[in-house]
Amino acid sequence: MVPTADLNAGHGLRVLGPRRLVMAFEAAQDDPDILRTAVLFLRLSALAAANAGKGGRLDTAREAVAKALDALGKIEAIRKASGTIRTNADTIDKSALALHSSLSRLLDEAQIALDDNAVEAIDDAPANGPTPVA
Repeated sequence: MVPTADLNAGHGLRVLGPRRLVMAFEAAQDDPDILRTAVLFLRLSALAAANAGKGGRLDTAREAVAKALDALGKIEAIRKASGTIRTNADTIDKSALALHSSLSRLLDEAQIALDDNAVEAIDDAPANGPTPVA
């Protein structure tokens, strides 16, 4: 276990072999369920290896552990995709906020121009009312 993904070649979880994992885990932000799953996987892998040659349903256990190993690798891909989506969503939110600010500024400019135009129209109006049209 390492404290950050940077210390794990940029990966949150790397599967190095049937009983070897390297996992980046920061307790303050990472999901403890992933840690529990990785520990359970390692425990069951060790039990399967320790019971080699003892018969029983060991083949079934090995097959399930192999499928779990494959699923653990997929979790890393899903977590990366989730992080990318989160980063992109933050970027989109920032762009929308900037656009909203720009839009508000433009509408304020338009309002000021219309207000100035209305004042000028009042100032230009004849003092004794509208001029009759002939």
